[in-house]
Amino acid sequence: MKNLLVVDIDDTIASMKDHWKPIYFSKKYLDKFKELKVKIAYLSGRPFIMLLYTHSWIHYNQFPQGGPIYHKWNIFEKNVFYKSKVLLKLKKSYNIIGMIGNADTDMKAAE
Repeated sequence: MKNLLVVDIDDTIASMKDHWKPIYFSKKYLDKFKELKVKIAYLSGRPFIMLLYTHSWIHYNQFPQGGPIYHKWNIFEKNVFYKSKVLLKLKKSYNIIGMIGNADTDMKAAE
């Protein structure tokens, strides 16, 4: 089973306060995992309509690519429930080595 690191986007690797500029050192940190052959999944509470923007942002800012990117279909679903469901699905196919996020809901979803 391949190792997977799950990463939140907003205010974890992208600063919402600073017009979505990459948060200092976040790219270098994720690049180190990529060098170790760890696949990176981006798990966001953003609505699905922003998926193309997120793909473009990851590419433009040269963050590691190749892993899945998840956004919510149901904008009314609470982030903790949405992220918990995605993590349970990912656990069937990957060895999740960690979850990086900035919010309490990210940590609760990872429990």
